[in-house]
Amino acid sequence: MPEPFEALGERLLRAGVAPRHVRAYLAELREHLVDLTEQECAAGGDPREAAGRARGALGDDETLAAAMLSCPGVRSLTARAPWLVLGLLPPFLMLLAMMITVILLIAVPSHKGLVTPLAMYRLAPIVVIAGNLLIIPAVAALFALISWRQRLAPAWALAASGVALLFFLHMDFRFGAPDFRALPPGLRLTYTPDHQVRFGLYMAPIFHPRTWTLMAAQWPLVMAQYLLTLLPAVWLWLARRRAVRSAA
Repeated sequence: MPEPFEALGERLLRAGVAPRHVRAYLAELREHLVDLTEQECAAGGDPREAAGRARGALGDDETLAAAMLSCPGVRSLTARAPWLVLGLLPPFLMLLAMMITVILLIAVPSHKGLVTPLAMYRLAPIVVIAGNLLIIPAVAALFALISWRQRLAPAWALAASGVALLFFLHMDFRFGAPDFRALPPGLRLTYTPDHQVRFGLYMAPIFHPRTWTLMAAQWPLVMAQYLLTLLPAVWLWLARRRAVRSAA
């Protein structure tokens, strides 16, 4: 049995109301519905008829939706400017996640008693490979979840994934001096703690020839990353198609 006001909640989400406001509004309406039903039952009415009269006293979905939409500030930023949230934020969030990962790899061995530098240097390549493979798909999945919660068209989730894949964002950990001539122009952050071990973070557009060379050298990792990044948007599109067919 569907929850009371479930259809109203879907309508508000599709109208751009922030999910937190929708949850609070529906919780308030359900409390009012319970109170009105109890009052009707206390007056000697049949419980089923009392519930119907209580629901009618609150107003139909059109009236309740109009009341919510008339409140200022209830529409989310994602609904008001999806191009900003789903178009510009993904690259910054990817870069931030990778920067935090690299900083932790650098900072953890410096704390005595936590991890020895030798153990961290053995662990770092695994962390770097896992980060290169999973961070960008995780960001794409996050924005697909945002699109679903706000009931946006699946094309916006696909756009977020596409924007994320316009950049080759790569963490690096290796022994020896870097060859900067092989790197494409773009953001480049490197740290060499003892002149033998190098941590690096690079962000470059994928359309540069040197970027193609780097991607081709790691094509299994890049292909897996691309497939995982597109998967959330494709899943959302298929789920929306199933929902439309079920409603038809």
